[in-house]
Amino acid sequence: MTSGALSACGASPDVRPFPERTPNEVFVTGVEALAAVDSARVRQTIELEGLSASADIVMTAEGDCRGRIEQDGGAAEVLGADGRYWLRADEAYWTALLAQTPAIDADLVAPLLLDRWISDPAGVVAGSCQLLETIGDIELDVDDPAGDDATMRAVETQAGDALEITAPVLSMGSVRAVVMVADPHYLVELQAEIGPTMRFSEFGVDVRVSEPPADQRRDLEDLLGG
Repeated sequence: MTSGALSACGASPDVRPFPERTPNEVFVTGVEALAAVDSARVRQTIELEGLSASADIVMTAEGDCRGRIEQDGGAAEVLGADGRYWLRADEAYWTALLAQTPAIDADLVAPLLLDRWISDPAGVVAGSCQLLETIGDIELDVDDPAGDDATMRAVETQAGDALEITAPVLSMGSVRAVVMVADPHYLVELQAEIGPTMRFSEFGVDVRVSEPPADQRRDLEDLLGG
């Protein structure tokens, strides 16, 4: 179940771990706590005009990962180990992805990629699997982190009491963030005005991965004769 799912508040959660903290300061505390984890489960969804996509991936802070992404009616397993990334996708996924490159006949090439682990084209997997590496780079779009240009309210989540913050963030616009009240005050949900909604859970999850067997993986450029 999603750790960041909210419910209506009956009694106000205990927010004493954050005495006299501004919303911006609580947000920064949540980001720093998340950036310090070794591994986590990250679920993403994005709904834009002409685009619907989701991802459910367990990953380490070093970028090792395994999981699943869905987009444009197709789906793919993803895998990352030691800085290398692959995906094994169905025909609908490959057709939609390859159609973004006019020089490639997507209908012709997509069937050739089935049942193989293909080296990550265009950084699709790497970008999804390196979120824990980059989450600490999030910066508030404010002159004073102790300022009052953000809002905060107490909420209850399936994981416990939390604080919901709305704050301005560089390159993401206004974001809605959910930070747990209990130590270590993890950021468990981040919904951006520009970008996906991300939910974080299962901190410290065991992520054991290895490269696909050599006879099951191929380089996309090699298959295309590049």
